[in-house]
Amino acid sequence: MINTVYALVFVLALLMPDPAQLIKINRIKTQAQLAFEKGNYKESAKLYRYLNDSLNVHEDAVKFNMATAYYMLGDTAQARNYYQQTAQGSNATLRSKAYLQLGVMDNTAKNSTRALNQFKLALKADAQNEKARYNYEMVKKKLLRDQSNKEEKQQDQKDSQKDSKDKQQKNKNDQQQNQQQDKQDQQQNKQEKSPQQSEKEKQQQGDNQNNKAQQEAQQKQQPGQQNKEKNEPGTDKRDALQQEKKGKQQRDKVPQEVADKLKQMNMSEEKAQMILDAMKNQEVQYLQQNKRKPTQSRDKGKPDW
Repeated sequence: MINTVYALVFVLALLMPDPAQLIKINRIKTQAQLAFEKGNYKESAKLYRYLNDSLNVHEDAVKFNMATAYYMLGDTAQARNYYQQTAQGSNATLRSKAYLQLGVMDNTAKNSTRALNQFKLALKADAQNEKARYNYEMVKKKLLRDQSNKEEKQQDQKDSQKDSKDKQQKNKNDQQQNQQQDKQDQQQNKQEKSPQQSEKEKQQQGDNQNNKAQQEAQQKQQPGQQNKEKNEPGTDKRDALQQEKKGKQQRDKVPQEVADKLKQMNMSEEKAQMILDAMKNQEVQYLQQNKRKPTQSRDKGKPDW
């Protein structure tokens, strides 16, 4: 029994803090709090860090105050670290305050969704935290407004794309209609032009036929005109050459029957051709003499010239 009592006293002695150590801790806590109140956040953070790291004072209040001192200094990394440690502690009020500060930091960093969740956790830890409630409502409205604006902007983009697509389709349809109209106009012009051209061709063809009929009629009405032209001065030599050429062509084409008769008469083709040429010359001379005779009787009272 006595041994048990001694053992219990020994354990209690080990667990109980040293009075001098306890005095030192309280003194540093007071100094850190005074430094924070005076705005000396660097000194305050240093003292709270000494309590946590060197004196092993892992109280939620020490961590929360140290995180707030770092936050006031602008060291968001250290502040976030110790706020998160406080949020995992056992003190519900400090947990709610730590979540509130984390939400403020997230909202400042434009992370509204995460900030809303931090404020929600703060209210869950302490429903009486009015600052957390206010921030929660404000951020929630902001998110709803942003979502509405985003949806409206997306709808505007869709409408704009649809309008652009409709405009392109309309331009395409208008272009196709214009092309079809141009094609129809060309076909219509071609159809209108074709009968006129056909009528003109018919008229020209009729004129040609009329001219040809008139020429044929003139030729029939003046049968002696060609003979007269042949007998005009200067045409005798030309007629003789044509007749000679025609005779030569005829000589080149002597029938076999004529050639046999010439052979029976013991006469060559050259000699027979000479006789024919002489006869033709006499005929030409005869025609020329007849041409020179006057068609009317000469008046004896006038000279013969």
